[in-house]
Amino acid sequence: MVTGMHVSGHASQEELKLMLTLIKSTYFIPIHGDYRMLYQHRLLAEAVGVNSDNIFIINNGAVVDFTGSIARQERHIPNGNTLVDGLGIGDIGHIVLRDRKVLSEDGILIFLLSLSKSDCSNDHHTAARDKNEPMGALQTSA
Repeated sequence: MVTGMHVSGHASQEELKLMLTLIKSTYFIPIHGDYRMLYQHRLLAEAVGVNSDNIFIINNGAVVDFTGSIARQERHIPNGNTLVDGLGIGDIGHIVLRDRKVLSEDGILIFLLSLSKSDCSNDHHTAARDKNEPMGALQTSA
């Protein structure tokens, strides 16, 4: 029998502070939630010693550039929203729609660190169109 299990799917403030303390990050970019939630996460990071100048609350399209040991948020890239209801498929295949449904239910964490421009790849859509089971590679057994 398991008791006292945390099942909300979101960490508590004390759990977030513990992670920030264990990681001892120089820079911090909160990424989940609306602005109010991002700001609260910023305050938690400051409370455990992250320098406020090293915390970036960014919007979609904002770019944080790291040069040496310095981070700056000065650039933006064009972006927008694409909404798919699954009724009118257009050029999006049923496999991509199925994968989006799986991700909406199970979630995914993606972290990309590019050390140079040649390290960047925006080939995920091509891979999804070329393979019959693109999500299969991401599945792991518990």
